[in-house]
Amino acid sequence: MSNNYYPTLPVNRIEILDVLRGLSLIGVLIANIAIFSGYLFVPVTDLGEMSMSGLNNILMTFSFYVVSGKFYPIFCMLFGIGMYLQFQKHKEKGSGKFFVKRLITLMLIAAVHQTIWPGDVVFFYAMFGFLLILFRKSSPKTFLILSIIAFIAHFGGYYIFSLLTKYTPDTEYIAIFQYPGVDPYQLLENVQNGGLKGTFFLIKAQHDFVWNIPRNIRLAPSYVLLFALGSYILGSGFLLTKAHKPKYMLIFFPLAIIGTFLMRFSYSFRIIDNLFAGLGIICLISFLLTKERIKKGLLKLKPFGRMALTNYIMQSVLCIIIFYGIGLGYFGKLPLYIIYLIGISIIFFQIKFSQLWLSKYNYGPVELVWRRLSYGKAVQFKK
Repeated sequence: MSNNYYPTLPVNRIEILDVLRGLSLIGVLIANIAIFSGYLFVPVTDLGEMSMSGLNNILMTFSFYVVSGKFYPIFCMLFGIGMYLQFQKHKEKGSGKFFVKRLITLMLIAAVHQTIWPGDVVFFYAMFGFLLILFRKSSPKTFLILSIIAFIAHFGGYYIFSLLTKYTPDTEYIAIFQYPGVDPYQLLENVQNGGLKGTFFLIKAQHDFVWNIPRNIRLAPSYVLLFALGSYILGSGFLLTKAHKPKYMLIFFPLAIIGTFLMRFSYSFRIIDNLFAGLGIICLISFLLTKERIKKGLLKLKPFGRMALTNYIMQSVLCIIIFYGIGLGYFGKLPLYIIYLIGISIIFFQIKFSQLWLSKYNYGPVELVWRRLSYGKAVQFKK
């Protein structure tokens, strides 16, 4: 492998991308913490006995319609953008081997993370990212065409699935989140009091759910769609020159609302809701970054976003320590408003930690490992 491959220096990073990564991490944690905390595994009849159950129901509904599924598309598009930037940076002959090595390294890191959090999405990003390598010399227009084809495949697949199974979105946001053959009370008891054994009991059940072949076949087009769309919005210049214009928010957010309404008829319409909500949020952040007073606050997310991989894994570790029986054991015991307060505390801690870390080092610890293994040589770690 040629020694002409170097990681992007911090001074050359695109500002809005790190802000969006930081914002996405906030949305991802708020969505995931309801699972980490065990709240989604508590039977509905028991939730009514928790303090401020009415507020909890409001927060759950808010999370489903405003947070859940809205930030994963942004995270996914950012991965596509990152791939596109790498394609533009390394165009020389033989660069395909470098991209393969980079994705394999990311898969290994994600595989380690999956041993404690089966819901890890980075593994799937890396896995489907190999398809993008085939398009590394393609134009932005080609990526747009690819994203349209993937959208049709994803929507069509889910629509047919919903017709065959009469699937409704209710199971996505009510508190019953059961795994086949696993009694919810047994699950709660095992995780709360079973120590390491109880933790593995939950992780195994989650792996059985996540690594479901029909499920992943249905999800595959969505990854291709969002990767290709991310490549397009950067390569076409939309993200850096047009996204800040208010007219695009006035297009994307109403389309997202229409998608939410259409979910009443078929869950397949949720891709419309999530996709256009994600694009709307990207445009909103782009617009807010043009306002100097607001920009100052948003830029505090930059270090948080620069260490996105480290912080993503750290969120899993902190949640396991707080909620699982091998730690404090609050799994399934807390009302949702307390769980969200814990989530907000984790976010503030990570933002501050990222600022302090990057004041001394160029990369987060996990980002350093990824770069070191990908480039096959030492990178400048300390400032």
